[in-house]
Amino acid sequence: MAQDDLAELPVSTQRRIVKKIGSLLSADDPMRFAKPLAGDFSAYFRFRIGDYRVIFSRRHDGTLQILNVIRIGHRRDVYR
Repeated sequence: MAQDDLAELPVSTQRRIVKKIGSLLSADDPMRFAKPLAGDFSAYFRFRIGDYRVIFSRRHDGTLQILNVIRIGHRRDVYR
């Protein structure tokens, strides 16, 4: 689903989002840049990248943190 969302965006926006996700994940604590969602989406978090949002979930497996990107979209549409 997230790959399809990303593929629908202009190539320049795709590059920007992928580059930003890479830089966020290479940070010491990427979760400090994340915001938890509320309500029905309380199991998810989001990264803000300009007008776009990357919605993801997180699991802990020992010391390994795995991020699963759920959706990528414009802020007006991504939460629907």
